[in-house]
Amino acid sequence: MEQAATRISGGTDLGERILLDKGDDELHRLANAYNAMLERLEKSFEAEKRFTSDASHELRTPMSVIMAQVELTLDKDRTPEEYRNALRVIRRQGGRMNSLINSMLDYTRLEQSAERYPFTPLNLSEICESISADMKLIRRNNIELQYDIAAGIFINGNKLLLERALQNLIDNAYKYGKENGHIFVRLKKNENIISLSVKDDGNGIAEDDRELVFDRFFRSDKSRSRENGAVSGNGLGLSMVKKIAEMHGGSIKLECPKDGGCVFTISLLSTSSMQKH
Repeated sequence: MEQAATRISGGTDLGERILLDKGDDELHRLANAYNAMLERLEKSFEAEKRFTSDASHELRTPMSVIMAQVELTLDKDRTPEEYRNALRVIRRQGGRMNSLINSMLDYTRLEQSAERYPFTPLNLSEICESISADMKLIRRNNIELQYDIAAGIFINGNKLLLERALQNLIDNAYKYGKENGHIFVRLKKNENIISLSVKDDGNGIAEDDRELVFDRFFRSDKSRSRENGAVSGNGLGLSMVKKIAEMHGGSIKLECPKDGGCVFTISLLSTSSMQKH
């Protein structure tokens, strides 16, 4: 145990563990606790490395645009309107960076600190109806949101995370839905399976991209952009929804009907103990 601790403290390999024969005495329990601590530290360290790598990659483009705009603007005297346009570009790219950083921090908190989000008995019907009613008011691009929420569906979960998941799905539908189109939110239960779906009638997602949409930072811009230009986004919304579904013991799937659009469905298990609340 002493040799292993010395090697770990003197190096950078957190993957090393204290290996002992089977046993249940004090030293074995101490070794098991030590290994569990190392495993948690290793996961946190790997998450931090991924965060640093992803942040560097994603922030490079807006930072390059800002620096290029500054250099171009300072190259010679400009008119007041040209200075204002330059500041608008810098503000837009700065806002993109701020949004990305906040989203990455939220995602990292989910990965590293699930205990921050305690579960309690919840009325999922009330949560979904409240979120749908509020986001119906947005009407971005004159898109109409409709919802069909079955009453009396309960679950053991975290209210903040479930609200975030539905908000992200609806926001995604607003971004990629067609102008003057529709979003349809549905919550239903079939025996012990709860299904929460959000459907849009946008351009859909290319078949090759459907397995990738839940990956961090993936953006299927080619198939999901509107005719009037690309849609902004940082590629973290759907990966966060997937993480939230998994934290609740569920899953999420994507379907693209032949008549167009996308349907994202979160499936959760409703147990008898949950139904009693």
